[in-house]
Amino acid sequence: AESKNWLVKWRTHTDVEKAEFYYRIARIEQRLNNIELSKKYYKAAITNSHHHSHYYAPFSCLYLSEIYLKEANKVQAKHYYDTSSVYSDFEHKQSYAKKHLDLKKKLEIKK
Repeated sequence: AESKNWLVKWRTHTDVEKAEFYYRIARIEQRLNNIELSKKYYKAAITNSHHHSHYYAPFSCLYLSEIYLKEANKVQAKHYYDTSSVYSDFEHKQSYAKKHLDLKKKLEIKK
């Protein structure tokens, strides 16, 4: 019964709340080196925050790009790097800009 109540409450959460939850879980999983789980949760954060001006989607994209780069999957790394660039007007833009530039160098993007 308790888990059913939790599911009902989950459905009433906003997309932004879900995006934050997925983003924070992804960060934890990444730090625990549970890479496949972190990728899953970063993707869920992106899905739930597409139309919002929060940092969850652009940072999730950057972290996914880093993960794929470490896995030597440059195509996916570039895809998420490029996807992160479509977001604008969100919190923490300075730290995002630094991380974005660092990734640009690692991906050897000339633009």
